[in-house]
Amino acid sequence: MIRLPISQSRLVWLFRMALLLNIAVITYLALTSVSIKPAQLSSDKMNHCFAFFVLAFCIDYAFPRLRFLLVKIWPLLAYGIAIEIVQRFVSRDASLLDFGADLLGIALYWLPRRYLRRLVTGRDFAAA
Repeated sequence: MIRLPISQSRLVWLFRMALLLNIAVITYLALTSVSIKPAQLSSDKMNHCFAFFVLAFCIDYAFPRLRFLLVKIWPLLAYGIAIEIVQRFVSRDASLLDFGADLLGIALYWLPRRYLRRLVTGRDFAAA
């Protein structure tokens, strides 16, 4: 377990700010026509998968009392769909496979999330 010199309420706000920052950066990267090399992994699908892993991690810690599968997953899915829809209008390729990579990123976070929670806070989630 990692002991952080920060209160639980401040940690929640830190993750809320991280969530907003990640949404802003990911939205920019998803909609810009400029290629930013350091922000790219080996493929576009890996970028989507990693981005949604990070978003799932951030939203989970930003709202710790909400259930992941009942509440938190829906904004992530809506955001993934919205990105694909908007990409069609900004000269980018919209792809169902990109949305599949988004789903994979969320699943890759969800599977070990109890262990990640224990690592960061020392406690397990009460809600699934």
